[in-house]
Amino acid sequence: MMDIRLDSAMQALDPNAQNVIVDAAMQYIRDKQQAAPEAVAPANAGRASDEQVPAPIDAITLLDTTTNNAVTIYEIELSAGGNLDHVGVEIANDGTVRVRGVE
Repeated sequence: MMDIRLDSAMQALDPNAQNVIVDAAMQYIRDKQQAAPEAVAPANAGRASDEQVPAPIDAITLLDTTTNNAVTIYEIELSAGGNLDHVGVEIANDGTVRVRGVE
């Protein structure tokens, strides 16, 4: 894993679940930043006209976990490039992973 700070609740999870959540979070941030240029951090910290590079995830905080018969949902908060995103990572019993933004 990169240099991402995980809170104590994330660290208490099974290592496989941690990896799936971190991978899903990284893909969510990459997709978000590619889809919305204004959400990408400027390479030189401030001038919008300069070349832009994707901001890395600084920290992941586990907010809540919900489980039913078919899926486990991890509600997390991502800190990337000074922005906070509230995201749900859904891991189905069959191994399917889905990420969604949470309002």
